[in-house]
Amino acid sequence: MDYKLRLTQVSCSISDQLGGPSRVVKESHLGLLRHFEAKLVIIGQANDCPNTLVIPSLFNNRYGFPKRKVGKSISRLIRDSDIVLIHGFYTFVTLYSLVFGSPNAKFFLMPHGSLEEYQWRKSKFSKYLFRKIFVFLVKGRNFVFAVASESEKTSINK
Repeated sequence: MDYKLRLTQVSCSISDQLGGPSRVVKESHLGLLRHFEAKLVIIGQANDCPNTLVIPSLFNNRYGFPKRKVGKSISRLIRDSDIVLIHGFYTFVTLYSLVFGSPNAKFFLMPHGSLEEYQWRKSKFSKYLFRKIFVFLVKGRNFVFAVASESEKTSINK
């Protein structure tokens, strides 16, 4: 039996103007397509990328608040995924993925620097509130942070 895992990546905008994190999302998606039945869900701006579903964001914001209601097909896509790879931390798509993802899915989150210590000083209350909601949603899930540097690893452990 040839079973191909279903993987869905979720991210906010992958506009070229955003630099490195956007390139990571696009390049990882292209690489994953070779090994998985992969889809990429973007709430924001996106360039041409295969197997990508794009929902415009409200005021082109970087937090991924959708301009219109997110359709049932995207919720179902996330729910039916074996693996959900989330890009960014303090975003709507992070919480949306946890709400609609299957309890049996494996979740990987790439914070792309948003959990570094220098980020903690900005919008303290809203980040505190987000973290409380996040901790509630992640309980009982198969969840891993995927980081690219030792400093991110240290920050996440704090």
